[in-house]
Amino acid sequence: MGDAEIGLTRREINLLMHQVDVDGSGNISLEEFMPICFQVMVEITKKANLLAEPKAATELEAFLQALWTEAATELMAEAKAKLKASGQGLIELSNCPFRRVVETEVWLPVHALSSKLCSADLGLSRLQVTLVCSTAEIDSHAHVHYPTFAPKAALIISLMLDSNARAERQAYLKQLTRSGADFSVVRGYSQEMMEDVLLSAFRAADPISSGFVESFTHTRGVLMGAPLWLTSSEANSLMAVAKAAGDGAIGYHGICSVAFYILQYHAEEVAVAASVTRTAMAERAALL
Repeated sequence: MGDAEIGLTRREINLLMHQVDVDGSGNISLEEFMPICFQVMVEITKKANLLAEPKAATELEAFLQALWTEAATELMAEAKAKLKASGQGLIELSNCPFRRVVETEVWLPVHALSSKLCSADLGLSRLQVTLVCSTAEIDSHAHVHYPTFAPKAALIISLMLDSNARAERQAYLKQLTRSGADFSVVRGYSQEMMEDVLLSAFRAADPISSGFVESFTHTRGVLMGAPLWLTSSEANSLMAVAKAAGDGAIGYHGICSVAFYILQYHAEEVAVAASVTRTAMAERAALL
């Protein structure tokens, strides 16, 4: 953060790191960092004027609102058509995997949110889309109230698309690697090992080897129970790539194949934050 040209003074960085380090351990965990991350990005954007134009985020927000409204309309039509074809009608709405969409039109399954964002051709990688969606608040059925989420998503995407910010992050990660950091292993697992661990956990919950588990709730339970010791926010980030079949069942192979890369990104962010914290603490100690 100190090396990134985002307009923060050393004193402001030290104060920020002190506030983020809730338990005073000198290390910053993802659980400590994530709650303040969005507010930090807001202030950075205001101060450093990272957006090319003041109205850029507002325009992107309007675009996202329209994009996700279109997705909700499509899912609503699909859900109603399926219910009508089955002869159930809306009387059986509680069994519909898109019931929130049908009822209100302003809720979307998180996987639909992600898929529509991928199709928008904004220049985001799949991982970046996943990380954006992982910051959304999801309900017990993995639905997102997208009108509330759009302003937050617009700001995060605006920062992700800033070429200078991306270059600075890569430079800082190279510096960490030269200092001995190894991001090729996460939680003691390589990519192949982590994929195997997750596949084993899901297969244990899928006795007929269908490649699916019955619901988002079940999927989250498998993720939280796997020997990866995921936090709630980490499980949410993996849920962002989950896709539901017509009956609401969740295919898990996609989650298993990208889980390592998502958690690796989180590990990189925590390592960068921890490094800055150690520097800040050393500077405070020198002043005593």
